[in-house]
Amino acid sequence: MVHDVQHLAEIKKLLSPDNLELSQMNLQEREQRRAEWKIEEIWLKFKLGKITKAEQQHDLSSLFDELEGGMPDVYHRLVDNTHGPSRAQQIRDEVIPQIRIGGYYAKH
Repeated sequence: MVHDVQHLAEIKKLLSPDNLELSQMNLQEREQRRAEWKIEEIWLKFKLGKITKAEQQHDLSSLFDELEGGMPDVYHRLVDNTHGPSRAQQIRDEVIPQIRIGGYYAKH
């Protein structure tokens, strides 16, 4: 739990305008990385109980809607699951690993 709180603080720093790492990337790379960090931030907040399931779903939906309209290439890279789990699903599973119960995966 402490690790998750520290990691959430790290992500907030990475998402800040002061992050010089993002300024060295091209627009596509920058928006892809920023979106991945935002997804991770939303799942961490949910895991830590800082937001409800409804808020988590709303935040993810809003982010995906924003990306689909403004950065469709980034959106498609995050949700494409033709070759296995999408990048967005992989991020979720990194933050909240899936639980197997009786050979089946439990829902998040």
